[in-house]
Amino acid sequence: MKIAASLCLLSVFALVLLLVIGLTARAVDVAYKAEITGVTDDELRDTLAAVSRLVAETERPPPSLEALKRRAEDDLPRLKEALDSLGYYGASVSYAIDSGASPVRVTLRVEPGEPYRLRGLPYHRR
Repeated sequence: MKIAASLCLLSVFALVLLLVIGLTARAVDVAYKAEITGVTDDELRDTLAAVSRLVAETERPPPSLEALKRRAEDDLPRLKEALDSLGYYGASVSYAIDSGASPVRVTLRVEPGEPYRLRGLPYHRR
């Protein structure tokens, strides 16, 4: 009887230990701060911030640095499309992640260049 009770107690202890290890091994969300650099025009910066998932979801941190990296990469075409729609066809966008900072710092680097402008063409009669 003593052996059975000891085995039962040992089983309960092992189960509790596994639960504790499982809970502590759970992925810890990665808190981060996002910043858009390289844009001097406030209206353009606000537009880019509005279309950025990375900026919009700072209050919902991803579960890992890899997920944060994917979130940043997913933003690049979105930002480029917004820039194109405003005439910044030669713009370039990139990102950098400083995982040593607390919270992690994500910098969206934008080089908008000059916007393309359409000129009025002279009217020709035929």
